[in-house]
Order: sequence, then C-alpha cells, then structure tokens
Amino acid sequence: MTFIGYLAAAVIFAALWAMFATGRKSWLVTIFWAGVMFVMSIGAKRGLEINGLCLLIALGETALSIRAVYGVIIWNQNFKDKGAVLPIVIYIITLILVSYTVIQIQKTGYVPDVMGVKGEIGNLRKLVNFILLAAISIPPAYIGLLRFERFFSNETSLTLLNCKFYTSSLVGGKVFKGYYMYGINNGVKHYFRITKRAYFMLRFEDRVVLNMRKDLRGNLFAVKNPCPQNLSNVARRDIRLAKNIAISAVVYIVIMVIIL
Repeated sequence: MTFIGYLAAAVIFAALWAMFATGRKSWLVTIFWAGVMFVMSIGAKRGLEINGLCLLIALGETALSIRAVYGVIIWNQNFKDKGAVLPIVIYIITLILVSYTVIQIQKTGYVPDVMGVKGEIGNLRKLVNFILLAAISIPPAYIGLLRFERFFSNETSLTLLNCKFYTSSLVGGKVFKGYYMYGINNGVKHYFRITKRAYFMLRFEDRVVLNMRKDLRGNLFAVKNPCPQNLSNVARRDIRLAKNIAISAVVYIVIMVIIL
C-alpha cells in the first residue's frame, strides 16, 4: 500500500498542476479518485482493513479519468446531447461506484464518518446523504461520458476563419470561468473552450485549421496543436511553470515521505 500511496500522491500533484496549467477543472475528478487511494494508503499504515474492491474502483477510475481529459486542448463549449439514454446509464453506474466508495471509506475509518453511515440514521438523513452523493457523482459521470465518447471518436478537420479568443467570468467578473474561442466555417460560427496554454498560444491567430476528433454524439475535440510554430508564444510561460513545478515537487516529496 505504500507504493499505492506514493502513486496516488504523484497523480494528485500532477493533476493539480495540470489543472493550473490548462485551466480545466475536470482534473478535480482525477484528484478525487486519487485522493481515495491516498487516504486508503494512510489508513493501511494505521492498521485499518483494506477494502480491495474500493481500491480497484479508485485505481480504475483514476486511470480512466486521466484518459478522458489528457491532451485535449480544444473542445465543444456546449456539450451536444443526442438522446438521454447513454448519459443516464453512465450516471447511474457512476452513482453506484461513487456511493459505494464514499460510504466504505467512512465505514472503514479512512475518513471521518460525516454521513453517519456507521450507525442508525433517520429517513431525513438518508435523503440528505443521497442528495449529497447524487451531486458528488455529477462531475465523475460527466468525465465518464467524455471518456466513452473519446474512445469511439473519429478523425475530422475543421478550418475556422475570423477566429476570436476571449475569457469569461461570473459574478460581475469576480469568479473566473474559462478560456474560449470561436471561428466561422461555411458561414456557421463554431464555439469552443480551450486550455489556458492554448489560449496564449493561439490568441493572435485569425485562421486556424483544427485536426479534431468527432465522437458518436457529434462533439468535437482536438488533441493536436494546430499551430506548432507558435510554441515560442508560451516558451517563457512554460519555463516559469517548469521552475515552479520543480520547486513545489521538492517540498511535496518531503511532505509525502513524512506522511507515508
């Protein structure tokens, strides 16, 4: 379990920096599942019983969540929905996995029993717990749908003219929302979300040829840099980011060695 703990710690560290570098909050799902592995590793060190199924679920979901978002630099701003059957099925499966994992790590003592699962609880408390688990399951279910669609995607291309790149915020500009772009193809405006790095790399481009992948539901995403010649636009940012990662990695490793 010590190896699992170090692996989980490494994944959490990498996912945090990936979220910061790309501006994509979907990495929080990876952090959630890796966090489950991490607390189980600490629990094993304290002599707690190991739940093998819970560990396998967390390990598998961590790997699959990384697969869903890794390398994607441009994706649909508005997620297309062609039928509700697949999202519902994936959500139900995710709800079962999340509920089992969250309840078990509390029952076993890996984390505090904030939901009262170790004792008898009333119907109102059960309803509150169900609502909480249903809400927690939404982001992992979304990632589950993304990884399913990515697995069955096909290559396509899209040429965008008159491209515009912009950022968006909420609550009167106090809460940052993300990075966006749009362009015109055959008289139709196409809107996309992009990563933070892609924004700084492409923001001065007027015409972009995207080598994209199209999933079964019609959603588009790109994993290839459309303008590799623009890497110089983010070179200074990449160097600064690499230095910060290196410094924080040293501190992080020391803390993990003490904990694990």
